Amino acid sequence: MHVKDKVRRNDLDFLIVLAIIAIVFIHSFAPVVRQKPVESTSWIIANIIDSFMRWGVPIFVMISGSLLIKKENFINTKDFLKKRVNKILLPMLAWPIIYVAWWKIFFMEKSLGFLDFVKQYLSGKPAFGYQLYFLFIILGLYLITPIISLYVTNINKRRLWIITLLILLITTSHYSLEYFIFGHIPKLNIFTLFLPYVGYFILDYNLKDLKVKSYILPAILFF
Repeated sequence: MHVKDKVRRNDLDFLIVLAIIAIVFIHSFAPVVRQKPVESTSWIIANIIDSFMRWGVPIFVMISGSLLIKKENFINTKDFLKKRVNKILLPMLAWPIIYVAWWKIFFMEKSLGFLDFVKQYLSGKPAFGYQLYFLFIILGLYLITPIISLYVTNINKRRLWIITLLILLITTSHYSLEYFIFGHIPKLNIFTLFLPYVGYFILDYNLKDLKVKSYILPAILFF
């Protein structure tokens, strides 16, 4: 999701390195959380580390928003979508097939009918592995980038901050209520997987020109 910019930004490169490290930690410790007995020492340690690294994916989304949200991407919507969507369509179609063929059929020795494959593909369920959902997130964010670019570049910063924080608050509250109170995760599909990340996508556009004079704001954002 990282794109070339005319001027190399060391701050974004540093964030990318941190986000990659976080993703590696997640993939290393998440299996322990799923497999070890709950409340065992190894489960507690792995759960703490896994939980504190979950910001990795949102950071990648924020970086993408910082680089992609530009007024010219609305003015040249056709060129933008042609360039970005063409790059993601082939991986989005090919990798699920490759994953199912290798992991499900060859490695796990399980069968998956064509109709089941299509159904799971459209539902966005992890028949294709937890790692592949980001392909649909990227596509969704690409498709709405021109509209977001038009909107956020034509309103004042204060209003944009309010809207961004409201989006994040609504998204977080919705998923928290659904999971912790009603006991299930909201159902998404390949067309809606990107929605929980829209707030993060816009957030870094607000932050990129922000001049921080103390550690109070970064501490609040980190929390």
